[in-house]
Amino acid sequence: MVNKKAWLRITEASIAILIVLSAMLIIMSKQNTTTNINQEIQEKQSKILDTLISNDETRTQILNQELEPIKEKISKLIQSNWEFAINICEIDSSCSNPLPIYDKNVYTSERLIITTPTNYSPKKIRFFVWIKDY
Repeated sequence: MVNKKAWLRITEASIAILIVLSAMLIIMSKQNTTTNINQEIQEKQSKILDTLISNDETRTQILNQELEPIKEKISKLIQSNWEFAINICEIDSSCSNPLPIYDKNVYTSERLIITTPTNYSPKKIRFFVWIKDY
């Protein structure tokens, strides 16, 4: 009779350990995907900005603060489930998001544009991204 109680307790303890480990794995897997999404968005933002500033025509448009052609180029490069906004400002000012977004995770990245061969008027471009609601 005593041996049966011991085996029952061992089985109960094993099941309890499995439940706790399962819960921990579920929580950890959810945290990792969020971190991976954040890193993925930031990497793609950086690549888009690098693509923009590597083109002399786009650099001139940024320095002249021509937003529409830049928005068109970005819209061709971003994913379909993203929404974005850009802001171009002076280097010493803070480029805040031009759209009031309070209920979403907004990811931002920025680059400095110092000069083109014919123009010296340093600017900062800030690129804001958030995921669309469906």
